[in-house]
Amino acid sequence: MLKTFFIVTFLLVISQPARADITGKPFIVDGDTIAIAGQLIRLYGIDAPENEQTCGTAEQPWRCGQEAGFALAYFVTSNWVTCIERGRAPDGELAAVCFAGGIGGPDLARHQVANGWALALPGVVDGYEAEQEAARGAGLGIWRAVFTPPWEWRRQQGR
Repeated sequence: MLKTFFIVTFLLVISQPARADITGKPFIVDGDTIAIAGQLIRLYGIDAPENEQTCGTAEQPWRCGQEAGFALAYFVTSNWVTCIERGRAPDGELAAVCFAGGIGGPDLARHQVANGWALALPGVVDGYEAEQEAARGAGLGIWRAVFTPPWEWRRQQGR
């Protein structure tokens, strides 16, 4: 059974069309989504609060979703970004690992998680969990307040 799984997985991988890198000046959509030349790109392996999402308490809410987008915009500032396609998000958007200043530059998703502006998606990407734990321990970004994970917030909003 396991051997069949590996054979099917191998055949699926080699049957995939070649994926092109996308490079350009990004437009920041939100804390985990950018657009390059009109192509929406979801940062692979993370989930950031939605633009309308708030964190904190009912008495002291703050627009953590909007701030997550601002943090990403500030990080890439005047850099071009190169993205390597990793697949498609559940809603059909392109999912990619993206680097500021080109391949070899800082990973945008890792930056967002390390600074507390996004959560590592469990079981999707190895490597972001350590950054998430460090951000949580330091109380960075959304970890400085009470928050609902973005996937739960969207479910509560009927999205």
